[in-house]
Amino acid sequence: MDQQRLGHHTAAQVLPVIPLSPRPTLTRTFSSDTPTLIGVHSFGSLLSTNDIESAKDGQTDTGLKKLRLQRRMLRNLPFSTNASQRVAQQMICIFVAFVVILILVSRFTDNTSWFAVVAFGSLSSVGLLLYAVWSFISLRQNQAYSANLGNTAAVVLLTIPLFTVLYLKLWYPQLNHDVMTTTIDMVDEIEFPSIALFQRKDWSSQANLRGRFSETSGSKCFLGWYNETAPSCHDLPAGSLNNDTQCTCRELWYNNDQVIEDFVWMNTSYRYVAFNSPPWLSTSTPTYMLLLQAFFDYNVQKAKDDSSSYNPSLYVAIYDPALGMQKAFEQGYTRMKLINAYSIVAINIGLRKRQAPDYEPAYDYTLDISSSPVAELPMPCDTSTVLTYQYACHTCLFITIPNFERTTIVRQKRLDWLGVAASLGAYFSLVQFVSWIVSTQAWKV
Repeated sequence: MDQQRLGHHTAAQVLPVIPLSPRPTLTRTFSSDTPTLIGVHSFGSLLSTNDIESAKDGQTDTGLKKLRLQRRMLRNLPFSTNASQRVAQQMICIFVAFVVILILVSRFTDNTSWFAVVAFGSLSSVGLLLYAVWSFISLRQNQAYSANLGNTAAVVLLTIPLFTVLYLKLWYPQLNHDVMTTTIDMVDEIEFPSIALFQRKDWSSQANLRGRFSETSGSKCFLGWYNETAPSCHDLPAGSLNNDTQCTCRELWYNNDQVIEDFVWMNTSYRYVAFNSPPWLSTSTPTYMLLLQAFFDYNVQKAKDDSSSYNPSLYVAIYDPALGMQKAFEQGYTRMKLINAYSIVAINIGLRKRQAPDYEPAYDYTLDISSSPVAELPMPCDTSTVLTYQYACHTCLFITIPNFERTTIVRQKRLDWLGVAASLGAYFSLVQFVSWIVSTQAWKV
């Protein structure tokens, strides 16, 4: 009886041993759009149709447990990302097209360029945002979220509207804003400038210019110092014009030193004589002196009658010989300076090269002018009467370039297309950083 009771307890405590099956290996195959489970393979037992039906009816715990395990494993399977990849690729193509258009039109500053960028950027921003929302809603049932693709979408959706606003508010205004940049350098050799002396026709107090009226008379030109017997500067070897050299250059007065009668500037008529400096008239030595003499007559009595005083004056203009006098005035590279004609005038020239609006850079010399009046009175060139006239008076210009330090002022836009491209890269880095966080890629494993 005791043995039966013991055997009964022993038999009741002996549990059946259920062999453990290896962890099931699941295989899932997808179509291009909708994931579809093809088969579930296991080294152990599979769910049978009876197990599933029993689980549905609640008849067996084993079938229900197996079904729950099966569903958990299916939820952990990777979903297909083909559709999301296509969306990202299309967004990237539009983004690249926008950036290319933005950089290309930055080379131009007209209204058409502005409209092209703003229109394309605005339409792309709105269109891509709607497309991204529609894609997310239509694919979220069949697609698992990918941080990489989310980062790509965030970069595109943030960059295009940001770049459009930057172009509208920052880049386009700077592309159309002119600024002046200044640089200073030293030159080894410099050409002498051209010089013109002007007499205003309707001003009787000005000196009356005289041209060459014989082979030995007329305006004069010397380099180094006044020396009538010095050789012609044109006959000297190139590079020999320095402080040790004296020569004459009277042949460089324009039109054989004839006075040009009809020059109109700012609705005013002038007479003038001009000294045209050729390219070979250059020096490598600072302070090398150019001396010019121009002759004039003066009617003292008429000046007194018109203005109650007399003081013969002339205008001087110094300009870049590469331009010529007419272009130098028209483009704003020279202007007239009033001087005392009956004096010795010292002019120190500063080298300044600048760019006027819509023109190429040229020399616009700075002038430091001082004069020493002639003390000889009465004037020997007074044409008031035959008795008062003796000979022509002259004005003497001592022209030097004290140093070869040149200031270059160039007009340019505050921002060019290369600057826009560099700015694009800087802002794009910021967008990447923000997208890296927004897309959760920063903490994805």
